[in-house]
Amino acid sequence: MHKYGNTSAGTIPVALAEALEEGRIKPDDHILMASFGAGLTYGASLIKWSNRVIPLTTSDAELPPCEKTGLEIIASHVDRYKKHSLESVS
Repeated sequence: MHKYGNTSAGTIPVALAEALEEGRIKPDDHILMASFGAGLTYGASLIKWSNRVIPLTTSDAELPPCEKTGLEIIASHVDRYKKHSLESVS
């Protein structure tokens, strides 16, 4: 939380990636991942990490530049959802 804030559903993948980058996960380690969320939802898993912890490949691909804010990008989807929600109520 102190580095990234609340990443919600992305918390476990972010923590896993960080632990790998910092060398805190080694081959044959057991990793316990537990989470909880809104509505008293929860889950957990125990993973035995394999010997291959190095990515198969890397990529130099770049995303195209974007001048829009996140809200501008999703605005049409939000409008469509609102319209659909209103139609289903009536």
